[in-house]
Amino acid sequence: MRYFMIVSLTLLILAGCSDPIKDTEPIGENMKLVVHPFTRSLSVVDTEKFEIIRTIPLGRFVVDYATAPNGKVYIPLYDDKGDKESYVAVLDPRTGSLKKIPNKFGSEDFITITKDGTAFIRTGIFKNVKDNHTLLIDTKTDQVIGSVLIPGAWTRLERFSDTQVIVGVDNPENGTEGNVYIVDRNKAVPIFPESLHPRAPFEIRYNSESGTAYFLYNGVVDEQLRQRYMTKTTDIKMLEAHIDVWNLKTLTRINQIYLPFPRPSSMVLDSRGLLYVGNWDVSPNEPVNHVLVVNPSSGQVRQLETVRNPESVHIDKDRLYVGSGTDGEMDIFQLPNLEHVKRISSFKDKVRLPMITIN
Repeated sequence: MRYFMIVSLTLLILAGCSDPIKDTEPIGENMKLVVHPFTRSLSVVDTEKFEIIRTIPLGRFVVDYATAPNGKVYIPLYDDKGDKESYVAVLDPRTGSLKKIPNKFGSEDFITITKDGTAFIRTGIFKNVKDNHTLLIDTKTDQVIGSVLIPGAWTRLERFSDTQVIVGVDNPENGTEGNVYIVDRNKAVPIFPESLHPRAPFEIRYNSESGTAYFLYNGVVDEQLRQRYMTKTTDIKMLEAHIDVWNLKTLTRINQIYLPFPRPSSMVLDSRGLLYVGNWDVSPNEPVNHVLVVNPSSGQVRQLETVRNPESVHIDKDRLYVGSGTDGEMDIFQLPNLEHVKRISSFKDKVRLPMITIN
């Protein structure tokens, strides 16, 4: 995946572009924003008529956004070679205004906003895994308020409390020790006293009421990587794709669930406690067109047929949205019975769906 993203970003850099950050039209209550990384844009989708209303150009590579308590949408943008500034775009859906928040770090991608209005943004991806910072923005004032150093390569952020996020971190010295950190405005602190796993979890979901955390691990398919990780564990099943379920109040593991596909890519948690896992294709010859529906209590895993290469999954208003990482398609399912509502197939780029919507 890292190689794929680097190649893709290189092609975008060679293509060259400007930053067309301009005001747009207001976005209604029934509208959803869909991310298109390679056309550097957002689509505005009417979720009642299932129509693409318009496209909002951003001019830079984008993979994520998040919504603040004040309703504004914050969109990290990846720098291109030669860009003179780094910034996060801010969209006000009520007015359609679109502006920039400059910062010194650059190459931003994943973002999570806590209930106190602090935006935590991953920066410096692929540049230096020993020196990655979380950019902090106060969404009440739209000002950069600092950064927190993360000691290693880390993954997507998840809310942990009203003021904190949780994130998986790989040890930068050897790359074969993973832990989980709690990050606030001032510091990053490991949860576990020693390495939790040969790898950091790729994705985390957390239920703050129960204290239950769900750690998603990719399968290790590269033989050289498998040999390196085996120096830290004698359990080869730890290198398969799986979900670890932990009670973080007692620091005890509740369950370990192995998955049938080696490359899970995203995970969301519904109000009933079920997990939905998106998946990448292993190769063009081994396409995947199923989302996994996981019951963490029983360990039951079933497959839901959907778009090809269902890379991103997202839940909003009792609907499951599934975006294709290959084609310009998105499936919509009604929860809890998973009835297929609609497939939208007219996007001009692959579809990425963030965790948090503007609604």
